[in-house]
Amino acid sequence: IDGGYITGAKGLDFVHAMRDVCDLIVIGGATVRSDRPTLDARRVDGKAPDVLIYSTHTEFDQSIPLFGVKGRKVVISSDLSAMEGYKNILIEGGGRMYEAVKDKIDMHLSIVSPILRHGLNFSVSAKERIVHQARLGEDLLIWSIPLDKAGEL
Repeated sequence: IDGGYITGAKGLDFVHAMRDVCDLIVIGGATVRSDRPTLDARRVDGKAPDVLIYSTHTEFDQSIPLFGVKGRKVVISSDLSAMEGYKNILIEGGGRMYEAVKDKIDMHLSIVSPILRHGLNFSVSAKERIVHQARLGEDLLIWSIPLDKAGEL
């Protein structure tokens, strides 16, 4: 949530392993512009999933690394309809992204790092049930589900 790495090495490996098994990554346009990510699974020698950039502004610098990954489809859209047809979707983002997709998610994973930076936070209003938590190096993984879906477990 800050235009750079906060998560430790083990946390980054974990995220790359998740990318390797997902079909689509959804990310906000502001994050693409500030972080200039690749959004691949290079840390685990995995595949790079397709990308949906959720943004009302459709112009992007095509030298941003995610646009140069071979064999990947990149869609830029102001709505989330491009998620249809994908089964395993990884949504990466902060509070604004969470608000946009909260009615579409089955499970929420927060990776909490001990690195705190002034003025940065994840602020949303939601009621979820924690279903699992684990340490991964210095980071804490917290898996939760929205309360309205808790009955599905």
